[in-house]
This record gives sequence, structure tokens and C-alpha cells, in this order.
Amino acid sequence: MITHGRKQTVKIQVMAKTHRYRRISLFLHQRACLDSDLYWPYYSMLLNKLIIKSLLIGCFFLTICCLQAQNQPVFLNNPSFEDAPLAGKPPMTWYYCGSSLETPPDIHPNGFFEVIQKPKDGKTYVGMVVRTNNTWEGLGQLLEKPLKEGQDYRFCLFACLSANYKSVDRITLEPLNYNKPVIIRIWGSSKSCEAEELLAQSEVIDHAEWQEHCFIIKPQQNVQHIRIEAYFANPAEAKPYGGSVLIDHCSAFIPYNTEEQSYDLDIPPLSPTSSLAEAIDQYGTQINFAPSTFIALEKHLFYDQQNQLQEANLPLSNIIASLKQHPKRTIKITIAAPKRSVYKARKKVIQAMLESVDVPKRQFKIVRQKIGKSQNEVVVLIQ
Repeated sequence: MITHGRKQTVKIQVMAKTHRYRRISLFLHQRACLDSDLYWPYYSMLLNKLIIKSLLIGCFFLTICCLQAQNQPVFLNNPSFEDAPLAGKPPMTWYYCGSSLETPPDIHPNGFFEVIQKPKDGKTYVGMVVRTNNTWEGLGQLLEKPLKEGQDYRFCLFACLSANYKSVDRITLEPLNYNKPVIIRIWGSSKSCEAEELLAQSEVIDHAEWQEHCFIIKPQQNVQHIRIEAYFANPAEAKPYGGSVLIDHCSAFIPYNTEEQSYDLDIPPLSPTSSLAEAIDQYGTQINFAPSTFIALEKHLFYDQQNQLQEANLPLSNIIASLKQHPKRTIKITIAAPKRSVYKARKKVIQAMLESVDVPKRQFKIVRQKIGKSQNEVVVLIQ
């Protein structure tokens, strides 16, 4: 409140940015006309202070927003390569990167090429080969948001070598077992399948069991597309050969502090409640689908109750953890969907998540709520 010579009280409110200076300027102009000699220096000083203060506040929030955007994980879609097993087909959300005269990677397991390895995560994984005709296979994906130039990220995947990957030699057309070890290369680019920047390269994958391979990457430009490929172990020292690698369970690209050897962002813990009603009241309306696909659930990073880093929908994970404490209770999950096809796809995603953490089917029921196209939510209730 400001009181001046005529005993009048004037209230200056903080307006939206588009109206703030217009309204203040109009007020000052009116006062200047009445008391230009006496009050204008004071009003001019007040206006300058308001402008400077607003600029400082704007810069502060802009800096915070930039830091928050810089320190956010970048999640992959379908990081465990889930899809129906099939030879020569990229998994959902991935595209083929390789020679147009050759076939794409394979989705295992289904006995193709005598590969019998069990998945590390989910139900399927991919197999990639390198060939005697100097070709190799890879998969690419358009990221939901780019990896930032100059930002360190930690990225992990699981890989192993199959004892058998039997096919034919692409030159001689004779039977050939593609079971020689290879390496994995990870490329970043602004366009699909381009080899613009080699972000990371693994050691030789020569182990028969799944092992985690982690990389610290630091893009020298913004990366919109990621590419993961098999490649020859010693290309400069040996001629092309038949080799392969199995890959599963990729992580997000997580901002990383290399000096402190820790993640460069705050990661919350799983926070279930002992009361199922309280958990649903707290988290039941916070479950949303990712805006990029409107099918997959939003993903979050969090530590589970064993202090293991997880990538999943945190509100639903909290409800599931509470539900497991009440094995005789049932929850009803209502999915908002404008079309039945969208509902079925969303139901499949939620059901897969529930089953992946061993929630019995008798403990949940999934139903559809018909709504407009703008709605994108899940509501959970105790049944």
C-alpha cells in the first residue's frame, strides 16, 4: 500500500506479465498529470525498481527451469525390446539401421537360429549380427527429448553371447554359426540412422550369461536420435566374420556427476503407505500416460524398498506396493480413453506392469471410461 499527499490509498497488484507494466504505467501517467512536479521522481523510481525486480525474478526462474530441464533423465520407449518374437523385425518403437540389402535384427526367444537364452527383463530381447560381407545390424529410436550438449549421462544395458546363432554365410551361402564375439557401439545424431557422433563403445561381449554394461557419455551436440548396433571386435586387424550379440533391458540416460561418481539429480524413494485407502487417495489420480505416445505410462526414476534404482510409473508403483500388503483386497482401475482401441492398448500396458511385479489377477480390475480426446488419466479405486 502506498499513501501520498491527497490522503488517497492506491493498491498496486502483481498482474500477468502481459498487463503488469501497462497498468502501472497508466496509473503513473494519471498521477503525473495531477502532481507532475511533486510526485513524478518518486513514481519514476518506483517503476524502475519494479522493472528491475521483475527482471531479476524472471532470470531466476528461467535459470531454475533451465537447470531442471538439464537434469532430467531421458527415457527410451520399449527399453527391453518387448514384442512378438519374430526373425528380421525391429521391436515396437525401434527402427532398423543397417544395410538395405540385409534383414533387421531378430526378436527372441522363439528358437530362431537355435537361440534359447532366457530374457533378462520382460518376455523378449533382440539379437544383432555382423556378417562376412562386412555388414552389421543396428536399431535406432527417436528420443522423447534430446540429450543435451555437454551434459554427462550414465547409460546401461545388458548383453551376452549366444552359443548358437545358426544361419547361412552371406557370401558362400553355406551354413554358418554366428557365434563369434562382437562389440556394441552407441551413436547419437540429429537424424535417424546417421553416424554423427560415437557416444560409447563396449568391450568385447564374450560371456554367455547376461551382464550389465554401463557407459558415461557426453554428447558434443544435442542428440535427438540414438542408435545401438553390433560391430566387429577388431575391424582393423581381422577380415569380416560372422558374429552376434544379445541385448536386453536398457536404462534411461541419467544425468551423472563424474566428479562425485553419482547421479546428478534428486531421485525419490518408493513411498507406499500401510493403508491401501490412503495410498489410493494420495496417488490414485496421479497416474498419467506419456504425452509422446498417450499409450505408455509416464516414467519416473525412484529407489525401491531394496534401494535398487527403478524406472516405472511412481504413483502406480506406490499403489502396487501398498496393495501387496493387503492380499485380500481388490482395486478397480478406470482408464480414460476416447476410443476402444486406445483403451485396449492402455489396458495392456497397465496389466503388463501389474503382472511384471506379480500382482495376482484377482486383485485388480481394469475398466474403460469414455471421455473426450483431451483426457489422459487413470483413476484407481478400492473395489
